[in-house]
Amino acid sequence: HRKRNVAKGFKALARELLVPYFVTVLITTVFNCCFHYAFFRYLPGAISESLKVFGGMVLGLSQTVTIGDLTLFANGPIWYILAMFWSLAIFNAVLNYAKEEHIPYYAVAISIVGWLFSFVKIMPLCLSQGLVGVVFVYMGYYAKKKKLLLKEYDIKEKILFVLLVIIPNLIQTYFGLVTEMADNAYSLGPITYIENGLMGIFFLYIFIRMNSITGRISGLLRTIGRYSLYIMCIHTIEMIAIPWYTFSSHFGEHQLLGFFVIFLVRLVIILGSCFAFVKAKELIIRRIALIKDKKRNCDA
Repeated sequence: HRKRNVAKGFKALARELLVPYFVTVLITTVFNCCFHYAFFRYLPGAISESLKVFGGMVLGLSQTVTIGDLTLFANGPIWYILAMFWSLAIFNAVLNYAKEEHIPYYAVAISIVGWLFSFVKIMPLCLSQGLVGVVFVYMGYYAKKKKLLLKEYDIKEKILFVLLVIIPNLIQTYFGLVTEMADNAYSLGPITYIENGLMGIFFLYIFIRMNSITGRISGLLRTIGRYSLYIMCIHTIEMIAIPWYTFSSHFGEHQLLGFFVIFLVRLVIILGSCFAFVKAKELIIRRIALIKDKKRNCDA
């Protein structure tokens, strides 16, 4: 994360993350209504379900919430987009206003506030996850600044990392003490998610070294990472809009087969839609560029 003017940074993040988020909300709501009517042929029910989807997504609820007779559905995978927006915006403000030596303390303190917010029953706009995520952004910022992912480490440093990060993470996983940010679940509070964040740094370290093994694997992962925003939005649309649960009954006793078939169908939908969107976007950009060039030549 690089330092930017707070106001300009906020606007840029809103354009990069909030616009795709709310476009996804609208598309998901429309598709949800269409699919539910197509499957169940009951328009009032389709509209009712879609309003629940729309309400939960607009409010940025990462968990389904019931208030009396009113139910609002969770916003699905794109909770992460809202959380990332808050994490990056808040950390950018910290970079602008805090002294360099105080930044880690602010990052940890803000994340603890986010953890405390996780105990609130209804926390809109994924603010709790966004505050917790500030410490993850700081870890990435520090790792990049100190070039931790490019260094070679001696045996003592490796042993220390294994003892302080890898083994604690394995123990937590074995006992089910995991972080599930979408559900605001942090088994050991800040200890859990900080350990998870450090483990993430380890996986990034391994990923960078995959280039020395084969460029194809790392190239594929980079491509997926480059289009991860699109993939997440499309995954949200298909996951929420299509009533996949109706398909499982068609497989009878062969539920495992059904799981794999549905998984493959969804994978094809997600990757195919992402590929089509990227190509369409490239064509539109090229078309706009050609129009501008023609206009410039005519003016000349």
